[in-house]
Amino acid sequence: MKWNKSTGLGVLLIGLGGIIVLDRFGLKIGTIMEWLFPFVFVALGYAAVRKGRGLLGWPLIAVGLLMLTQAMSWFIGFAVAAGFIAGGFYLLKKSNSQRV
Repeated sequence: MKWNKSTGLGVLLIGLGGIIVLDRFGLKIGTIMEWLFPFVFVALGYAAVRKGRGLLGWPLIAVGLLMLTQAMSWFIGFAVAAGFIAGGFYLLKKSNSQRV
């Protein structure tokens, strides 16, 4: 078999399909799926945009980024909480410095 871009993509799609089937049969690999699929979508979208297929590429990138946002929700929630705390301290400090 001659290896080229379409052969590599075919092997990648078969592997991803196999992972999905294993997940559906109860072999829980959800953590891998949660992080793998967003990066695959972004990579496929980027490759499509580079080839001039923006109509396909940009939606793939957007979906991948949305999926990645969901996977990183714990970090985003922590960052928002830290921002609220820092903002509160800033406002308290600003309020105390204006009184003096």
